[in-house]
Amino acid sequence: MSTLKKPAAGDPLLDVLDAPTLGAFVDAARFARGQAGSRNAGSARAFRQAGIIKIKNDSGEDRNRFDILGIDEPIIAVADSLETWKNEVQLKGVVPDIAKHQGKFVILLEPLAKDGIGRAFISGACSCQVFVDDANHQFAEVEDEQTSRLRSTQFGSAKILWKETGTGLLWADVRLGNLPPRSFLPFELTTALDPTSSASARLLEWNGSDFDMVGDVFGVQDDLYTHPLGVNGRRNVHDATPAGARGLFFTEGSDNIIATLTLGVARWIRFSVDDAFASGDGTVEATVQRYWDGSDPGADVTLKNEDGDEGAQFTQGFAIHDGSDYTIISMAIVHPP
Repeated sequence: MSTLKKPAAGDPLLDVLDAPTLGAFVDAARFARGQAGSRNAGSARAFRQAGIIKIKNDSGEDRNRFDILGIDEPIIAVADSLETWKNEVQLKGVVPDIAKHQGKFVILLEPLAKDGIGRAFISGACSCQVFVDDANHQFAEVEDEQTSRLRSTQFGSAKILWKETGTGLLWADVRLGNLPPRSFLPFELTTALDPTSSASARLLEWNGSDFDMVGDVFGVQDDLYTHPLGVNGRRNVHDATPAGARGLFFTEGSDNIIATLTLGVARWIRFSVDDAFASGDGTVEATVQRYWDGSDPGADVTLKNEDGDEGAQFTQGFAIHDGSDYTIISMAIVHPP
């Protein structure tokens, strides 16, 4: 068996290079050549810890360990070197912008000089500082132009696994990448909502028998025209959905987009009329198609037509109970099948 001794000055080369030693050199050379030529070698090494990547500090200042950077573009562009890009995830980090970097940020594993490249967490469990507004908050998210911490929220892309007690600036263990790109959350309007406009709302939390409003007021937008007060997506009389309506929203960038909306807390009915009625009629005779609480439909009802709009045969719509009567808030002509 070869001892793989290094030759001393003046030693005859053939006395040192026996067959086992030469064989070991050949094996080492073959291994090195195979590693250099493998398209997958770099990829295999890079993905041993997929939650940790290389990040370039493009924020304009030196950064500390546990600082937050928003994810920008790759360090090496695909057009410049496809093989380098494929072998390892390397991204540029910038000062967070909440409109661009919700769920799209890293936490530094080490201090990082301006324009330097180092390691950072992009997913998984790690430590950082969180400014906690409410001790009951279970999530955290980036803040505008804030690199030293996250901020606690009712919902967000970082799940708070543990934190110090109290509120204010606290140390916490968080899990990054907690939510999918689109998560639907329940809300209740606190102001009226005009079509394709925005309104104020609060989150809803289930208490075992009903929903309670929790957290701070925030804005929601009706970009998808999900207003509930029309029939087949149409509205004729009142354009605004009243405060108290409930629904689901999702976050897209810095916007909270309404996905569904119902008259959750109002006493409402969906009605239909069999005969046309003229403009100026103060009341309309109708049949209940659906009650807010799921009661059996079919009852005859007299509706207040305060705006005096006319209605054709097969008109349907919604009415809200105002304490003593049902008042029409929306109606449209729906042709029978």
